[in-house]
Amino acid sequence: RPLVVRIRLSSPIIDSSKPFLSKLSKEIPIHAQVFKTPDGKTTFAVPQGTDFKSVYDAGKKNGSVGINAAVGHYGAFDFQRNEGKGYQSLGNAFYKDYTDASNYAVGVYMSGAGYSLPGTVVIASRFAKLMSSNAGDPRQKEMWTKGWNDAQNFYSKSNFHFHK
Repeated sequence: RPLVVRIRLSSPIIDSSKPFLSKLSKEIPIHAQVFKTPDGKTTFAVPQGTDFKSVYDAGKKNGSVGINAAVGHYGAFDFQRNEGKGYQSLGNAFYKDYTDASNYAVGVYMSGAGYSLPGTVVIASRFAKLMSSNAGDPRQKEMWTKGWNDAQNFYSKSNFHFHK
């Protein structure tokens, strides 16, 4: 049977009241850290103190209604925009070096929220097609998938503690 996923893209995902970013940062932020995934196979830059277990827990707690506030543009785990600190009325920065962290967080959150991997990829791909300047980049899907799988294998375990 074919996979059927129903998606409701509502207005909170596209918020035209917020202006575009005021600067594109070409530098790694001063507080960046290198994150190694729990299986040790993938590394990428993250803001200092990033905890993907908390991303998973937020997905579990807030589910579908919290997706945009968590991993949408300027969400709590949208590390590539203002290091996950939300929208700033006095100016916003985009950190390309945190793109992998943001996409990985999408997979982790969606797993916590109870979405299947195929469902996660469909939803994230549609959002990216509407909102992302790098929609269709294979790295996006790779990081969503990696985040989702790591959430299933590591972050979902109640006794999981990742030592940085």
